[in-house]
Amino acid sequence: MKNFKTLVVFVCLLAFTSSFAQTRENPWAVGLYGVKSEYLGDLNKFSNEYTTSNVFNEYQNTTYNFNSLNVGGALSIDRFLNNYFDAGIYGSYSSMSFEDNITKPGFIRSFESASLINGNLHFRIKILGDNESRFVPFVNVAGGAAIYNDLSGINYKGDTVSTKDPVIAITATLGLGLEYKISDKFSIRYQSDLSWTSKDDVDYYERSKSNDYQFQHNLGIVYSFSFKKKDKDKDGVFDKKDNCLGTPLGVQVDSLGCPIDTDKDGIADYLDKCPNTSTKAKVDSLGCPIDTDKDGIADYMDKCPKTPAEAKVDANGCAIDTDKDGVADYLDKCPNTGIGATVDANGCAIDTDKDGVADYLDKCPEEAGIVENKGCPEVKEEVKKVLTKALQGIQFQTGKDIIRKKSLEILDDVVLAMNKNLSYNLEINGHTDNEGGANNLELSQKRADAVKNYLVEKGVDTKRLTAKGFGDTIPIASNNTKKGRSENRRVEFKIVF
Repeated sequence: MKNFKTLVVFVCLLAFTSSFAQTRENPWAVGLYGVKSEYLGDLNKFSNEYTTSNVFNEYQNTTYNFNSLNVGGALSIDRFLNNYFDAGIYGSYSSMSFEDNITKPGFIRSFESASLINGNLHFRIKILGDNESRFVPFVNVAGGAAIYNDLSGINYKGDTVSTKDPVIAITATLGLGLEYKISDKFSIRYQSDLSWTSKDDVDYYERSKSNDYQFQHNLGIVYSFSFKKKDKDKDGVFDKKDNCLGTPLGVQVDSLGCPIDTDKDGIADYLDKCPNTSTKAKVDSLGCPIDTDKDGIADYMDKCPKTPAEAKVDANGCAIDTDKDGVADYLDKCPNTGIGATVDANGCAIDTDKDGVADYLDKCPEEAGIVENKGCPEVKEEVKKVLTKALQGIQFQTGKDIIRKKSLEILDDVVLAMNKNLSYNLEINGHTDNEGGANNLELSQKRADAVKNYLVEKGVDTKRLTAKGFGDTIPIASNNTKKGRSENRRVEFKIVF
């Protein structure tokens, strides 16, 4: 008796922890129990016609003892209905016995080792109605049948009675129980049932005041389950195959129940603000490519991932360098420097001689000059004089491109001036008057070429000389006079840099 009380106290203490077992998710439950049956028939209730001995007074008028070994096993199958009700079936097999030798010394009435098969349909009424509690006290209401076999012994009159025919009785049962949920699948259940039978002669003694009945105590383990495949997160993938339980409702998932991640960046589409990111990109918590320098070009595409915030960048994420001088615009104080210019750290073209003409444009980069001469100094006066003298001093044979000997001295002065001033280039332009017709253009070209050839023969680099004939197209005087025509027949020399 003490052991039984200790068990009840232990189960009650466990019950005050937290939640789980037979629920809407796991509506079916199978229980396996150890059973102890107690006889409560006429022999036990009455020691004689006038004296009553209650079963709970163990040793008053009878030798009945709760500790007598009348045990067996039981099976139950239950179905969850709602938070307050379960329905199910129950079946048990156990033994029952009774012996009384106190009523009359030396006189024994008994039946020994009778087998009891008990079955019923039942409702469990869950008192708390709390599906989340581990502690589930309940009331059991049932109707069924009991079969008694191997009834033999001594009846009240002292007659030896034995029957091989089973006794079948209809039963009505009322019980109390306590269940403790270990997990969402398993629980421990204790249940005591008092069953009234439709028979008064189960113990082969009929008194007519009341029918026979019995107690049954059940202690066992209950397993809860569902025939339906579970899908807790309602994503269409059953829990057994779902690798991502708990996916939010409405989220598209793959065959394993995990949210779809189209761009495979580790951020599911329903959270991904940039769902089409390249597989090469590292992304932030929103699924967008990381852009360390905040220039609008993601790092995986950015060839210059540390560009300052103030820099404008190109499609590669590199600072724009409009003039291609190697200095980005955000640092370039001269952003329109010409292609080919050598620049300083500020992106400005270097001007070695400080004449205002950048070296890349300066034909005389180490000698200060003027813009008009592309950075070279003004043409020297002595050179101007030589070229002015040559303008009218170069003469040719009439109608020919042969230079007269008296003009060679002047050309020699031109050679000397060119060799002293190597930065000078010379344009030689031939002109005629209007006499000679269509021949004039060809003649002017030949005469310009003749001058050029002479200068080359005297040592002037041909690359520094250009010759071109203009015929009578650019007169400097009237062709209506002899003097004017004479002035128009000329070879002009022009220094260029």
